[in-house]
Amino acid sequence: KMFSAIMRGRMSVPFANDRLPTFAALPWASILTVECDDDGRTGTVAVGPARFAASKSGAGYWYLPVIEPPGPGVSKETLLRHAARWRTAHGLDERRSE
Repeated sequence: KMFSAIMRGRMSVPFANDRLPTFAALPWASILTVECDDDGRTGTVAVGPARFAASKSGAGYWYLPVIEPPGPGVSKETLLRHAARWRTAHGLDERRSE
């Protein structure tokens, strides 16, 4: 169900707490391949760094915000180009000091 929701435009990708070390340091406009557990289908989305959503009960969950949802015929290469433009537009390109 979650895979289908993400492929239909859900703007967050929740993940289990034990995956936090993997996702904690992702930079903005990272490319994430999402796989469906049921049948192995995959989709690609551009995401931002991990965030925590707290609930009123004190529990919560970690998620990756989606900045570019999948679209019909969107390839990984197209997302990579979009991610590069997104980082430039938001001042997040790599910087060098000399």
